[in-house]
Amino acid sequence: MWDISKEVSEHREKNCTNAVPDGYKRRDASVYVLDNPGLDQGVVNRTHEILETAQQHDGVVLSTGGTFESIYEVMGEQKAHFEALLKGLVLINQDELCGIDEEDRLSYTHYMRARLFSALQEPIRGEWIIPDPSRPPEEALAAFHRQLIAVNRVKLGLLGIGPDAKGKLKASPHIGFIAPDTPLDSFADIVKLDHATRCANGDKETYPRKAITHGPANVLRTQALLAVAKGSRKKQNMADVVLGDFSPAIPSTLMQIVRADIEDASVEFFLDTDAAGVIMTRMRHRLKGKLAS
Repeated sequence: MWDISKEVSEHREKNCTNAVPDGYKRRDASVYVLDNPGLDQGVVNRTHEILETAQQHDGVVLSTGGTFESIYEVMGEQKAHFEALLKGLVLINQDELCGIDEEDRLSYTHYMRARLFSALQEPIRGEWIIPDPSRPPEEALAAFHRQLIAVNRVKLGLLGIGPDAKGKLKASPHIGFIAPDTPLDSFADIVKLDHATRCANGDKETYPRKAITHGPANVLRTQALLAVAKGSRKKQNMADVVLGDFSPAIPSTLMQIVRADIEDASVEFFLDTDAAGVIMTRMRHRLKGKLAS
């Protein structure tokens, strides 16, 4: 494993000059580069450590996607530990597609039941915040918003990131489906999915065109973020969020800042060597001694 946190911090201090918006501050950041099985186990270990300090009714954001399948498999292998840690917490999903039902293979419910709750006990509905895709979108959005703001504290967010630009497709540096330039105080929104996002996630002809997503406000109140990326198709987006400035136009950079009243706020990036490719190239002189050791 390469811990390049110090080198990234030095780079950011020199190169990142954008002011943090009023009412927010920068997160403490750590960056780890490692490959499987160490990457998955590292994420699981940190999740375990963070949840050990959680309080009853704290929120926990769990992401979907291929990045997390093997991570949830490792959690399932530690069934006794994670059932105990998650008991009494509120599990929050980031987003749900419009116009499907929970049995659809694209739904958050279907994914979590297949990938995690087949091994761990499924939370009761009162402890699982999911936009209801069977309701009209505006009704589902209103209910999701009410549920989110009712959560007093979000302890942990397991977050992924969308793919880089490819050919004529633009980059999708999303966390959830948060759209560029969404107001920082927005808790939830209905978004129109761009062409790149629909192509990255499925058949662009049949993939839903809208989704309900949590907003920046939910990310910016989360105490601990664990951001995970695997594969070369995310290497440019990861370089932008790890080495670049905060910008409302790039949703993934929301991970760099946090609400000013949130104590001990952090973000930890767990990247495989492919996802870290652009970062390592840009910092090759600063990292030369470390990579040779």
